[in-house]
Amino acid sequence: MNNKQFCYFFLLIFSILSLSACEKDDDVYKNTQEIVPTDTIKITNIATDTLHISDSARIEYVKLFTIKSKTANSTQGFAIYDSLLFNCHHSNDIIDVYNINNGKEIASINLESDAIIHCNDVNFGSKFYSDNDIFPLLYIQQRGYANKLNTYRIIVNNDSIYSAQRMQTISFVPCSDSITAIDVSNNLIYIIYKMNNQ
Repeated sequence: MNNKQFCYFFLLIFSILSLSACEKDDDVYKNTQEIVPTDTIKITNIATDTLHISDSARIEYVKLFTIKSKTANSTQGFAIYDSLLFNCHHSNDIIDVYNINNGKEIASINLESDAIIHCNDVNFGSKFYSDNDIFPLLYIQQRGYANKLNTYRIIVNNDSIYSAQRMQTISFVPCSDSITAIDVSNNLIYIIYKMNNQ
């Protein structure tokens, strides 16, 4: 997948996740319908990066499980590593960790609440802080206008996840209204942003 295709794919996923972040409940769904080329997005020619988007996309989902978080803050971005879903909320006060295969809660990581950390996007990277770590670094975006991305190390003790430690904050200033995605295969951060409010 080249950079242009990745950006198209990222925008599609971002649109779907933006809609799901506005849902009332924190339900986890999976797609149960095969993509039908006449009513969904399709790449018709990989060589020329042609992307066709229909006006009448139709996707069906089935509920897998419901996340019962200890926070009242709205669900925002999430990331999956192996079979674990790390679900984040506005202000990043709690990260819910669930096994996506059976819907069981694995952990509830408590963090210091900060309203600037909206968790627009949450992505695992490809790098590990330590060779002994089980999880790679987790990137959690602040609000779009803040133009910053926090990097966290997931701390595991006796095979139990118990905390997340902020290791770094990456600033994209002087950009404005940025949003990010991690390309694990190429070890890159993609940034979609405005410059001088354009």
